[in-house]
Amino acid sequence: MIVEVVPKPPVSPTPLIWQPGHWDWTGNGYVWRPGEYVPKQGHGDLWMPGYWGATPSGGTAWQPAHWL
Repeated sequence: MIVEVVPKPPVSPTPLIWQPGHWDWTGNGYVWRPGEYVPKQGHGDLWMPGYWGATPSGGTAWQPAHWL
């Protein structure tokens, strides 16, 4: 288990949003991507962690973490 402490946002003229740390699939294993502040512009309001989802052919494929 990884416990992530969210730091105070940096001083910035650009509005920022916290993008949480998450596990990402690389094709041969998982890697931890630490959280970071990213510009709010261009990102949705809902963070969707990565997950394994069904494909039309009946298999599964990794769906990377992203903003909705």
